[in-house]
Amino acid sequence: MKKLLLAIAFAVACGGSAGGRDTLYKAPPATLFSTAKSVTEGEHYKIVKTDEAANHFETEDIWYTPEGQMDTSTGRNVSRLQNDSINITFAVDVKPAGDASRVVVTPTIHRMHGLSSLPETVDGQDPSLPGWVAGKTNALQAKIHDALTLYAAPAAPAAK
Repeated sequence: MKKLLLAIAFAVACGGSAGGRDTLYKAPPATLFSTAKSVTEGEHYKIVKTDEAANHFETEDIWYTPEGQMDTSTGRNVSRLQNDSINITFAVDVKPAGDASRVVVTPTIHRMHGLSSLPETVDGQDPSLPGWVAGKTNALQAKIHDALTLYAAPAAPAAK
């Protein structure tokens, strides 16, 4: 019950737009792109790939423990990871939507599972993923939306 109430409170706080995921913005795409990039860097994600012509950037991957804490072990040796550790990279895109644009945050998720030395790719909708995985994506999307609220297009009237 407590989780349900928290989910409802989050949806209401985000204006029912899933933290900005479905929001349209009326601003030059370059403005939306640079703002989204600044917000992402401000959330301590390192940008490792940028394509300004395509309004696309990607963050450096981060390993998390199964409980959702950032794995602060040094090195890139996957053999040191706990079973079910999760790796997340975010891609952020400004996509045209008619005379407006949408900002989309897409995670790429990998998980160390079993005795494999190669992390498996996991779909973000996989029910075996802990809730904190979607929470990290939603939190970044919401932070970007908060910074772009000034440019949000008015919502269309509800159909009757």
